[in-house]
Amino acid sequence: MASVVPQIAAPSLHLPFQVLLHLHAHLTPFAIIGQIGCFLLKFRLLYPTYRATLLALHFVSVLVQIVRPFLGFHGNLKGRIPSLSGFWILSALHLPSLLFLGLNSDIRPLPLEQFFFSIDCAFSSVELLIATVLIRRLANKQMEMISKMMAEETKKEGTNG
Repeated sequence: MASVVPQIAAPSLHLPFQVLLHLHAHLTPFAIIGQIGCFLLKFRLLYPTYRATLLALHFVSVLVQIVRPFLGFHGNLKGRIPSLSGFWILSALHLPSLLFLGLNSDIRPLPLEQFFFSIDCAFSSVELLIATVLIRRLANKQMEMISKMMAEETKKEGTNG
């Protein structure tokens, strides 16, 4: 009697990416509240130019922090390259604004703000790297599937013709 031994799957990036997205999504509400609170505390101390710039940056940052996890979850769980690519592009474009908000001394970043921006920047950087590899793997897998389908189709046409 042959025993059935379960096959051990090759390590995949899907689970670490999902865990990072999950942790980042749970941290996001606290980061947004801290970000808005710190901005309101220092609003009067800022130059008018920085007020307008930071207001726009914070608004865009909050929108990106809300949309990014949805794209990441959808792309990761369903294996959708367009969703993962959207996640990747948003992450790549959001990272410089995080660095600006956390490291620019002219906007007087508060310690709580620096903490949240550094954590957000670390999460985003790691997610960006993992998403890059994940997109490449998914693209290669889909190319292999298409190649197999084309080979089967030509084989079928060769036997019928």
